[in-house]
Amino acid sequence: MNNDFGSCTDVKTMLTMKKVIILFAMTMKSYGFTITAMYEQLQKFRDGYSEILMNEYCAQFNNDLKTDNYTPITVSNEKEFKDVITQFPFYKRGMDMEEFPRKFPFSKFVPEVYSQAKSYLVGCWQFMEHLQLPQSEIEDTVRQYANKLLDRWARMLSDFVSSKNRSLAQLIQITINIGYLEKSCETLENYITKMTNRGDSVGAQSHLVMLKKDVFRDVRSEVEQHIDGALKRKVDDFMDLANYDWEMTDSRGVASDYIADLIRFLTTTFTSFTNLPIQLARHSCMQTCKHLAERLTNLVLSSEVSAISMGALEQFNLDVIQCEAFTDGCPVAGFEDNTLSMTFASLRQLLDLVMESDWTTYLADYKQKKGKYVRVKVEDAVILLEKMIEYERKSNGFFGIGRSDRKKLLDTILRSLKQLQQGQ
Repeated sequence: MNNDFGSCTDVKTMLTMKKVIILFAMTMKSYGFTITAMYEQLQKFRDGYSEILMNEYCAQFNNDLKTDNYTPITVSNEKEFKDVITQFPFYKRGMDMEEFPRKFPFSKFVPEVYSQAKSYLVGCWQFMEHLQLPQSEIEDTVRQYANKLLDRWARMLSDFVSSKNRSLAQLIQITINIGYLEKSCETLENYITKMTNRGDSVGAQSHLVMLKKDVFRDVRSEVEQHIDGALKRKVDDFMDLANYDWEMTDSRGVASDYIADLIRFLTTTFTSFTNLPIQLARHSCMQTCKHLAERLTNLVLSSEVSAISMGALEQFNLDVIQCEAFTDGCPVAGFEDNTLSMTFASLRQLLDLVMESDWTTYLADYKQKKGKYVRVKVEDAVILLEKMIEYERKSNGFFGIGRSDRKKLLDTILRSLKQLQQGQ
């Protein structure tokens, strides 16, 4: 048995051999022989059997990861609808009354994997059946094998997500799928109880081994970080298209094309976040807006831009206004008043300060907690004012009639700002 059974790597053959050995043991028992050693030996083989079986289902899991279309399941008739809800425990109030086509939030990956998990557990239980094991040990052992399988799947999912830059659509769907797999753990636990008790009426009982309901927690957190990264990369792609004429005389009167395209992308993307956990949707939206505000701020303060005209600043301001309008009408629900729009508050105050030349107020309120421009860093104000002074110098703006007074005023303001900067 050790040589032949222990070296076998085919689960079907192992089950067949187990049945033959049990028949042999029962026959030997009828002749009065002690057969305890045979059952003990078979019990030792169960871990090896479950590992071989697990490798097969892990291979299927990996294949499903690669072949899934990562789009929600859409069914066009009642048969297809019932096929899905029979395969996977999903309930949505009123969904059975909706017109076709009907759409599920998860992709085909979820019901396929759930079915595989059940098949794996059935396979594990079949090997332990008739091995003269206590019922509680059988059930706890199956739960233990279930936890091992889910652990292995979680690691494979993590490797899949990290193996390369997955698309934003893939990452969003993976997060939704993980959520439904987590919810299905309770149903899977009930399935184990019913399977191992074979329909017997059983009351509530404690188990030494419980199913890990948070097994996908770490990989879910990892996917969420990848979503943040993917969104930031998309923002960067749009920002790379920015092509300002920083010395333009007048603004075009409408937002730049790259900003209009970016806002359309963000609106479409965050509208698709409907099936994501609300906390994740809000977090991703907040981090994306923060990143966009940071990129815009870095753009206008960039050392590569030496001079900025008022016309260019007005054009830039139009683009920032579009971003602020997006935060006001963001499709992600649950933000408190002005919470999201505050991501652009520092940039808004900086632009208002410079465009309105409200330097007297800024200098008077500097470091006051409730100042009008409390979010404006003095170093940023210095940089932007120097760029505007440089533009006026290049365009001979200081050499017109009465312009020398303006030059003296701006120089005085700049000195005052630098004194504040040195005193920090």
